[in-house]
Amino acid sequence: MGSRRNGAPGALVWLERHGVDFTAVLALAGLAMACALAWPWGRRLPRGPLLALACAGTLLVPYGLLTALLALTGEGGGAAAPITGWVAPAGVGAFLGIGTALGVGAWSQLRPGRRTGVRGS
Repeated sequence: MGSRRNGAPGALVWLERHGVDFTAVLALAGLAMACALAWPWGRRLPRGPLLALACAGTLLVPYGLLTALLALTGEGGGAAAPITGWVAPAGVGAFLGIGTALGVGAWSQLRPGRRTGVRGS
């Protein structure tokens, strides 16, 4: 168990022990935030923290582009094992997709004149 040896928090060790990659959990959290920005039920959530997290999530776009660049040039930064053929496109697609969705959702919420109240039924 690599995470325990590296001094990872208990939650990450628990996830690893149960075969769950923590990046999958983070991807689901990003997807939930993007949905909260786009769907009416998200208007019930506190706007400030949601927008702050969504804006921070847009950093996934340059990270995805850097990942793509490193995968294309073969520069793994001294990784122990080379990235398999499907991992780089899947990771880049996930980073770019979720980061872009969060950015578009945050931008739509920050536009002037955006209604922030919950619609009545």
